[in-house]
Amino acid sequence: MHRYLEAKHSGLNAAPCTPYVPRDWVPDGYELSETDRELGAQLVRQHSEVCALSIASGHGAVRVEPDLVYEDANANVVVLVKPDLLYRDGREWIWREVKTSVWERRQVPNWFATYPQLALAVVLVARGALGGGGRVELEVLRPKGVELITFDPYTPQVRAAAEQAVLDHVHPWHADNLFAAAPGKHCGTCEVSRWCSFRDESAVEKR
Repeated sequence: MHRYLEAKHSGLNAAPCTPYVPRDWVPDGYELSETDRELGAQLVRQHSEVCALSIASGHGAVRVEPDLVYEDANANVVVLVKPDLLYRDGREWIWREVKTSVWERRQVPNWFATYPQLALAVVLVARGALGGGGRVELEVLRPKGVELITFDPYTPQVRAAAEQAVLDHVHPWHADNLFAAAPGKHCGTCEVSRWCSFRDESAVEKR
């Protein structure tokens, strides 16, 4: 579904999405069951209610899944991020992430812990990564409706929560200087598992 929306939002002739979804909407190379095909079409129809292209204004006002690279000199890391969509609303760039769920609308205690890339988006926008101003949006597509949740990066509590979520997510690997093996199910497909003394034997046996 993401590939379908990417194609709809890209190109010179891109226009706001409508509830109409063609029968052959599934991109080439993807095979879906009839049930999944219908579910995906329903989610796309829900998306049309909040399609960002109905808001985007000006030439070059939409960037679909752009590669953005930032350097954090203090942490000694280079960060590569790929927003689902950036679009311009007036003079500000808006960062939108799109997620899907087959569950009914429910309260999520911590969106940033659930979607770390959302927390990173808030931190970057707050630091002026998109040129100042802007907001972060989360679009959650469900079979019976769509949720559009807005996060203001300049609200201190929101920014603090996002920064803490990013810290919690990256600290384990950023502080790791041992690089010890972490065996698991992935050992079953690892090309070097036959020589690895840390391999998960049960996973290798099922290969």
